[in-house]
Amino acid sequence: MPANKNSPQQQQTMKKKSNKGRQHLRKERQQYFFKKKYRQMKTISEQTDDQWQQSSEMIQFVEDRTLSMSSSLFKKKKCYPLYSGSNTDPTLFLSDFSMISNQTFKEMLLNIIPSELERNSLDKLLNIEEILTFIRQLAQLINTLNYLKLQVEQWTYYYNLGMNEGIWTGRISKKMAMINSMCYTYGRSKILIEQRFKKYQKNLEKIQIDIDEHMKQIPPLIDSNKLIDIINDLVFKDQYELRMELERCRNVLKFDAKDHQLVHTFYNLKPRQTEVSL
Repeated sequence: MPANKNSPQQQQTMKKKSNKGRQHLRKERQQYFFKKKYRQMKTISEQTDDQWQQSSEMIQFVEDRTLSMSSSLFKKKKCYPLYSGSNTDPTLFLSDFSMISNQTFKEMLLNIIPSELERNSLDKLLNIEEILTFIRQLAQLINTLNYLKLQVEQWTYYYNLGMNEGIWTGRISKKMAMINSMCYTYGRSKILIEQRFKKYQKNLEKIQIDIDEHMKQIPPLIDSNKLIDIINDLVFKDQYELRMELERCRNVLKFDAKDHQLVHTFYNLKPRQTEVSL
């Protein structure tokens, strides 16, 4: 006998249950894939955030480094190595206040003044073109005056050194200086030293006359004594590298002269070849 068949009502009920089961299974699968995709997206997002944070920190580091370097380069004054050749031109270390901008000159001058009240007072005066021009010209004259004073002192030092210690020219030949890795043309002849001293002394007297003439045109609103003090402070600070270079030249001259003296004395002892090699 054929198997009993379910009634239409039972078949319909079973069909509904089957559909519900499939829907439930499909829903669970959708939720599973949705959660999996969400976890993947979250991981990628977290990685992206970490990468972005690292990238941001790196960019910030580079920017800070760049700003720091550019700031130091901007603030850094023209600089020449103090260990360079003995014939370095000292004027390379000398500023020219007539060549810089009005704003830069004003800032340099105002930064010298410690008192805020005096700074404000001078700042108002510097806004007057006639006064600003007068002060700039005076600053450059005093700047040149101090430079010439340093040169007179330098060549006076060379002269006294030559007179007291006999340092005029090298004591050994050029070939001998080369063999011993020494400076050959370190010395200054007595005639040259006297010529340079007279030259700078004459220019010093002339620039002092120019300053005296310039001060006759000083505007009535300016306190001449205070102004001179401010400019002297500015020039002294600005010529620091120049003073260091001139001091270096003095020391190099003495060391070179001492080298020549020692090598000259050594070879006068008529050493053996083996002693020379040692």
